[in-house]
Parts: sequence; structure tokens; C-alpha cells
Amino acid sequence: LLQRRLQLDKLHIAQLTIDDQSPAATASAPQGVALPFRVSLAFIIDELRWTGPPALQASALSGRYRFDGNHHQLTIDGVQIAAGQYHAQASLLARAPLTLDLQVQGALTAPVPGSSQTLPLVATASAHGNLAGQDAVLSVQALLQPAPAGAPPAAGSTASHAMQATVSAQVSPWSPQPVIRTDATFNQLDLATLWPGAPLTLLTGTVRVQPDGNDWQGQVQVTNGLSGPWDKGRLPLDSALGQVRYDNGKWVIESLSANLAGGRLQLQGQVGASDQGVVAGGWQGKAQLRNINPA
Repeated sequence: LLQRRLQLDKLHIAQLTIDDQSPAATASAPQGVALPFRVSLAFIIDELRWTGPPALQASALSGRYRFDGNHHQLTIDGVQIAAGQYHAQASLLARAPLTLDLQVQGALTAPVPGSSQTLPLVATASAHGNLAGQDAVLSVQALLQPAPAGAPPAAGSTASHAMQATVSAQVSPWSPQPVIRTDATFNQLDLATLWPGAPLTLLTGTVRVQPDGNDWQGQVQVTNGLSGPWDKGRLPLDSALGQVRYDNGKWVIESLSANLAGGRLQLQGQVGASDQGVVAGGWQGKAQLRNINPA
């Protein structure tokens, strides 16, 4: 440290638990994240647990971190999350405009619906943009698809009906409503394959968010081909169709119709700030439930 440099050839942690119990606070836009010394660190974490929300468990995490005085650079050589093995590279400029460049690659194995076979999948994700200033905007892209195996899959083949997803989004990380625009499509999506502890699903549908003046509107349409009770590790949802609006600091559910738990739910309402911008902290609306089986 006397030479303004910290170097650790290897930091090995058997188990790391992160439990953030600090009071919730509004995030403020940073203008700089420079350190007073250079850093070079290689690390291995056998088990990582983040209490959330949302909770996350990962294993076999290894990588390298470096700060050269101008850039923070993080390389993840490997990490196991649920059924996926991932690696990543990230670079962040230490001073304004805090330019971020993040790349993630992954390989997963997913079950094939109605079969005992499994199918290899590949996942990629990226985030680019500047983090300095209240008007900072990031561009986010993500893709999940069957691993390439030469020729394109024939219609009706296992690969042509495999789990797939595409996401394109613009995010303003320091805004009260950080999602500016989102366009997501997914087919046969199993949440349990992607996230530890998530229910088994086969979700197919679309989610779209688009600006509406200073606010935004969202639409969701989804079906679930593997619905079932929570205690069986399933999601008790067959289908859902809804429209949501974020208006003057409050969430407005314009319409939501869902087939779930053997019955049907219809919902309208709002939660969040009042028209004067004061947080009400409560829910106002109406709901109709028919033939819902809570078991």
C-alpha cells in the first residue's frame, strides 16, 4: 500500500453469505468511483449466497479484478448458477461519464418437454452505456437459444420447440422507474433452469414496455404449459393477459385476467403515490376470483 498498490495473487473463500439489512434508500447517481490505489486480485469462492431479495445461490465462482487507476476491470472465469455455467467480462470507467461495458456468456442444459432428453442451450447478455448523472441510460440485450449443431433445426424437431428467449431493453438506473423500454419474447421458458429455487415452468409469451410521455405503459401475455401447485415446485398459473401503466409515481393495473389455481382472476387497481405524489403505501382496486383452489 505504500506504493499505492494492492496485489493479492489468490483470495480463496469457502463460503460467502451477503445479507444486506440496511434501510431502503433512493439510489443517487455517482460521478466517480476511483480508488486511491491500484488493485490486482484473483479470487475463488466455493459457495456464494445472496439473501436478496431476490435470493441467489452460486458455486464455483472464480475470477480476477483489476483497477489500473482509470478503469475497473472484472473477469469471471466461471460460475455455476442453477443449471447454467457462466463467464463474464466487465469494464467500468472510474470517472465521469462512468462508461460501462458488460458481456456475459453461458451454457445451460434444459429438459425437453414431454421427453426424458435434455437439450444444450447457450445464453448471451450485454449492457452498455454511461452510469454518471441522473439521466444515465443503459442498453441491455439478452438471448437464450439452443446451442448450434450445424444445420438449422427442422420444423417439429426437439430444437425447434426448445426453450428460447430474447430481451431488448433501455434502463435508467437512477430513475424512480428504471425501465424505459423493454421488448421480450420467450418460448417454453423454464425459470427453474435459470434461477435457483424458482418454480418449474414452460412459459410462452411476450412482455412489452414503452414510453407514454413522462410515464410508460406495459403489456404482458403469457401461457404456462407446466402449471401446478406451489408445494410441488410449480407455478399455479395457466395464462395471463394484462396491461399496466406507471403514472405520476403510481402503478396502475388497467386490466389483468389470469387463469390460475383451477379458477379465474380479474383485477383492476393501483398502488403507490397519490395524485399529489405522496406515497400512499396501500392498494386501491377491485378483484374478482372464481373457482380458485388455494390448496
